[in-house]
Amino acid sequence: MKTKNSATLRTLILAGALGALGTAASPAALTFTLTESGGNVNYVMSGSIDLAALGASTGSRSGTGVLAYPSIGFIGTVTGLTDTYSVSIANWTPFGTGGPTFWSDSSGDIVVLLADPRLGVPHGYVSGAPLSASGYATGGTFTNMGLTPGSHVTTFSNGTHTDHVTVDVVPEAQGALLATLGLGASLLRRKRRATA
Repeated sequence: MKTKNSATLRTLILAGALGALGTAASPAALTFTLTESGGNVNYVMSGSIDLAALGASTGSRSGTGVLAYPSIGFIGTVTGLTDTYSVSIANWTPFGTGGPTFWSDSSGDIVVLLADPRLGVPHGYVSGAPLSASGYATGGTFTNMGLTPGSHVTTFSNGTHTDHVTVDVVPEAQGALLATLGLGASLLRRKRRATA
């Protein structure tokens, strides 16, 4: 249990560091950040979706998409009821060469990049509302999951509305540095507040 909590904490710190430092070059409105640490591959998803940038609603769907499938750009967070929408792309951008790997544990909002391609968001989702989720694949590595380091961006639009989904695969050394910088910045802010 302690290992799971510390891995989740490290993942959340990394996501904060990435956001604070603005390291992602992509203009993503929704970002999945994948890191390798503690013997797991961890993910953090955050951001929002502009529903006006999507195509027609394709209804609601109950089920699971709790996995990563890098070679087809499929990624999903938790199990639940989604509202699905078509997107103006032929395929999601692949973020590696691997096949399907199911998350060992996940929590938060459901978001699924379906292979059709369609985008699934929480049932009743309001355009622009914040989304977040996290999870991990026990014993996962970038190698055995077939993940390719880098920033993998999919852009879609509908008329004048454009949105982006990015999958950032962050190598361990870079992730550790960003996490350390993010933690240092957080501690410095706390110290400043305490002395103010």
